[in-house]
Amino acid sequence: MAAGADPKQIGWTLPVEPARDGDDLIALGVRLKKPEAWQFVDGLRIDVLVRYRVRGKEVAFQLGRYDRGLPLTIDPLVLGVPGFRTFVGGIGNDTIEDLAVNAAGEIFVTGYSTTPDAISGTNTAGAAYVSKLSANGSAVLYTTYINGNGSDFGRGIAVDANGNVAVTGSTSSTNLALTTPFQAANGGGPTDAFVAKLSPSGTVLWSSLQVPSSRGRRS
Repeated sequence: MAAGADPKQIGWTLPVEPARDGDDLIALGVRLKKPEAWQFVDGLRIDVLVRYRVRGKEVAFQLGRYDRGLPLTIDPLVLGVPGFRTFVGGIGNDTIEDLAVNAAGEIFVTGYSTTPDAISGTNTAGAAYVSKLSANGSAVLYTTYINGNGSDFGRGIAVDANGNVAVTGSTSSTNLALTTPFQAANGGGPTDAFVAKLSPSGTVLWSSLQVPSSRGRRS
């Protein structure tokens, strides 16, 4: 984290629960070890007190005193995936909103990105994406973008036994790329939900807008 940066801007939203044997967290079956934080002052590493702060599904870091004029490193160690720590993103603003793991240990993530590869035309509002990572985190096996001329966010993801991926999110785009949709037009509000199914290789099999419907409901 750069000098002067606000640590309150660092966090994520995932279903989490405290580990029964300490200060660690369990998120989607992955153990997040109690984080570490430090600064280098005149070439010496100075540890900074840090712990997770959990409010519902929102996870952030609570820090002790440190020198805000110096860079700060915060390291949430991941257990259960040995040796696996990697960045996902480029020169833009990239987030991971949800992840899923298949039986082979491969990891599927979704979120939004403003990295240029994700942008259609001059849109800089952000594109939804799905990335598949190898089990050891050494390679991105595919990345698929779901985007248009507005803000597109991947919010939730799941993978089935055959490797097909279901992803859902929200969009304000008026020209979101859709494949054999059961709803092709915006429902009238500022944003719509979308849902898509991807093949094991990352090809979009179908995608559609989706708004709540009362059809088929019983009172």
